[in-house]
Amino acid sequence: MAEPVTLTWELSSPAPIERVWRVLSDTDRFNKVAELGFRFESEPQPDGSVKRTGRARFLGLDMTWEELPFQYRAPEWFRVVRRFHGTPAEEVVTTLRLRRTAKGTDIRYTVAVTPRTILARPLVSLELNTRTRPKLDRALNYMLAELVGTAGPILGGPPPLGPEANARLTTLSADLGPPGFGEKLSTLLRTAPLREQDNIAPLRLAKAWNLLPEQAVPAFLDAVRVGVLSLRWDLICPSCQGPAARMETLGEPERRVHCSSCNVYFDGTFPDSVAVTFRPAPAIRDFDVPVECIGSPGRQRHMLAQERFAPGEQAEVALELPIGPFRLRTWPPLETASVEVRPDAADTELRVVAKDGALTPPRLRAAPGLVKLLIHNDTDRPLRLVLEQLERPPDVLTAGQLLDMPGARDLLPEQAVDPSLAVESLRAGAVLLPHPDDREATRERFEAAVRTFGPRCVVSGERGTLATWPSFDDALRAGQALMESLGTGAAVSSGTLLEVGLVDEVVPMGSVVDGLLRMLPCVAPGVLAAPIGILEDAEVAATVRREGLAAVELPWDVPGVGVIVALAPGG
Repeated sequence: MAEPVTLTWELSSPAPIERVWRVLSDTDRFNKVAELGFRFESEPQPDGSVKRTGRARFLGLDMTWEELPFQYRAPEWFRVVRRFHGTPAEEVVTTLRLRRTAKGTDIRYTVAVTPRTILARPLVSLELNTRTRPKLDRALNYMLAELVGTAGPILGGPPPLGPEANARLTTLSADLGPPGFGEKLSTLLRTAPLREQDNIAPLRLAKAWNLLPEQAVPAFLDAVRVGVLSLRWDLICPSCQGPAARMETLGEPERRVHCSSCNVYFDGTFPDSVAVTFRPAPAIRDFDVPVECIGSPGRQRHMLAQERFAPGEQAEVALELPIGPFRLRTWPPLETASVEVRPDAADTELRVVAKDGALTPPRLRAAPGLVKLLIHNDTDRPLRLVLEQLERPPDVLTAGQLLDMPGARDLLPEQAVDPSLAVESLRAGAVLLPHPDDREATRERFEAAVRTFGPRCVVSGERGTLATWPSFDDALRAGQALMESLGTGAAVSSGTLLEVGLVDEVVPMGSVVDGLLRMLPCVAPGVLAAPIGILEDAEVAATVRREGLAAVELPWDVPGVGVIVALAPGG
């Protein structure tokens, strides 16, 4: 095999390592700034995996390659391997390594290209040094300038609007929403990168523009009505929190959805799987945003590490972990393990063994700070291990939240909702039972157990089974019994929720359901969790006392929910 041709950059930034990682790990954006022109296709394989094929021009030729999954450990390093098909370059390995220093962060960025033959090495070297290096120089220099606030206009920014579209935007946005909303929205549509315009999140912008959600969401819907924006329903991947698929009409989402970035499948009908985003209306700006780096660590912010372990390999994965819930999972899939980082825990070293179809032990606790995961792959096959943070970003507006907002349904454009969609509002109790793994057999077992307690409706996905009962009393008793029989934990709540007819079943949605789903990461085996706010309801509080339960505060708040308590014997 010919010796690799290697390009190396030794750089530094005064920015902290966490910020440098956020910028440089977004390799999709990096490749756009570098104008590398990458394109990707994903092809599902019979074993459930996905083959990713990249395309670009290199050495003056149209080339394709197999994109292997990134390996990385935030915020320290990533490594990606690309294996080319029948070209002068056989393999390209790109590596980023960051090191925290007293002055900021040291950066080492390398690109190593292995020629297919010794004779091809001069050609590969010429291409790398004359064509590729200037592009990477430009991207790295821009990112460094951005980190210190001296970057110029965004490279690869949006093309200017045409005269007609520009005049249309000025006219239509003038009277939108509360004071200043129309001006801020029109500025966004004129200047923001196309990737941002393709995924306008109303709750995120409400926070940035100092607006309440109740002010911002109707204003965005009004912008759809007048023709400034288009509304879309996104099917959100529970791993990377990004859109895995999109719908123009809310009515029948796919039950089985694949996220090509994470290579995971999930249930598109689960209550928090459908979210609301906006983009410019075609009359304002008509565009597509190709993904130029599939599997980018920067597109999977909740995944803190992804590493490959050979059969029999033992290795240490050390990361700084904040208080909160995490999960270890693998590909090929084994039963997962939960990692709770809690202020009352003492361990800083956790031993995890992959064996007999599961990660064991299934539940671990660690103190916040530097945590060392001692991993042993005691199987006969290679495994890809992922550590992911489970808290959902608070700025995701789910379909249930939108439909639950007073008056919001009346503002939705006619074509955005299937006319046969049935939505009913009612007061009920609800229970969510987390699954120990994402196997179909587990899902069926939990759903069958729940149905023996006569729920009003029940829906089961990869992460858990959700059910409602006419009263909080019924929900609480069912939750306690199911915890014991299934050997799991549960989250319970009460209030006004929606029952929405999706596909061939009724799905509970709304703020109560969203709150339960946000609590899911906090629910450990044997823990009956609830939002503390429901205890302000006299009937709920009386039921809790009657069952001999007391509220014990758990050590973290859940965004969008607040303080969580465990309902434990002792009331």
